[in-house]
Amino acid sequence: MLEKASAWTATRNATEYKKGAASISKNAEEIVKLAKEARELKESSEKAKKPFTEWQKLMDDMIKSTEDLSKLVAKTGTTQVQAKEAYQSYYKTCTACHDVFKKDE
Repeated sequence: MLEKASAWTATRNATEYKKGAASISKNAEEIVKLAKEARELKESSEKAKKPFTEWQKLMDDMIKSTEDLSKLVAKTGTTQVQAKEAYQSYYKTCTACHDVFKKDE
């Protein structure tokens, strides 16, 4: 998962965003790479006794929101408000998956 503290810090106000935007995009690209690999792993769905297709759907949602965040932050002219909204969208996909597959962790 994107480091919550650094991404949240970088999107909480305009000054922090100017300092941290580059790291958000870089970290998001790494998360996309790892998430695409994790999407194919069945352990989480087996452990939670949930359908593998549900795992893949939630991973697809997270991958898309992370790609959207990375692309948005990489653009010149993106505002802190836009970045914060995209980060919150990404973070909701993390929570949605953890609510199903990581309840006990």
